[in-house]
Amino acid sequence: MTTEPTQTDIKLGAQIAGCHLQINQRAANLVLENFSALTPGANFNVKRALLNSDAPDFEITDWVAENFNLPHLELHGHCLIQGGFALSRWYDLDGFYVEDRIKSAIQATVERYKGIIAEWDFLGEVVSPVGGLTNSFLRHKLGVDFPVKIFRWIREVDPDVPLYYSDYGMESPDKLDAVLRFCQYLLAEGCDLAGIAIQFHHHSRGAINRMGIKRAVRSTQALGLKAKLSEVTIWQDLTKLGSLAEQIQAHCYASLLELAIELKCQSYTFWAPFNSYSWRHPEESPGLWDFDFYPTLNFKEVEKICKKYNIKRGQTKDLVIGESSEKENFSETIATKNCCD
Repeated sequence: MTTEPTQTDIKLGAQIAGCHLQINQRAANLVLENFSALTPGANFNVKRALLNSDAPDFEITDWVAENFNLPHLELHGHCLIQGGFALSRWYDLDGFYVEDRIKSAIQATVERYKGIIAEWDFLGEVVSPVGGLTNSFLRHKLGVDFPVKIFRWIREVDPDVPLYYSDYGMESPDKLDAVLRFCQYLLAEGCDLAGIAIQFHHHSRGAINRMGIKRAVRSTQALGLKAKLSEVTIWQDLTKLGSLAEQIQAHCYASLLELAIELKCQSYTFWAPFNSYSWRHPEESPGLWDFDFYPTLNFKEVEKICKKYNIKRGQTKDLVIGESSEKENFSETIATKNCCD
């Protein structure tokens, strides 16, 4: 008699923007069926909320919260604010006004979705590879201590939600050391940081740098912080190597997931799992599903790991939204809205 393996606690996540879910029934149901966490792109990002007005726009985020706040599916907030944040209409404005608007937008967003967003990447990509903060709009307008300010603003409206810092390039020792020093600074300032969200966007040649990933995760955990692989994209030039390239790419996705399980990462999130909505589309398609939303070899190899470790995922309950799921060619439903991934 075959014994089912013990269930693995890692969250299997998908990133797809809310506007794409709104128009594509097939994509929405694949998310519900195959994942235990959803990151709705940058829809919860403060810059997105403030694009057209100094008062936040919650139309898409309200729709996501209404339709995807489900018992089997955690909602994760991606980079509430990023180091590259800037609005051209604010360049010449007084720093006190800008700080007040950013604080109000952050607090309004966090308070509105309190108890709905399971965790936030509260800040992302502010650390220079050589150490210290990048020279940014936020630093200029809010002051060098802006990361601590932002953290405290969130805690004023939600004392309990887990907050992560998000960044890329941490398989590089120099960048990793810079990020770790920054997180130690946050902890020393009394910020109860939950962990580090490790971004991983790479060609398949870089994806096999297992030692770099191990070092990043274990160094994070050594600080008493949790680690998650929050943005995973692995691409390959499929036009040059054909089926061999597909096999390499699929192996990288699967082996990286298995490594995340071994290292006890909190989650593993596929950044744009659908080729139709991928930021690498169309030149080096990295998706789990192709342009007609059929499974790729990437999906099939990841599925083997999910079964091997009994990873808890979604449920087969259709969400009736947007385009009809009866369409044969789902690539026709590619979003035309102004929507940020």
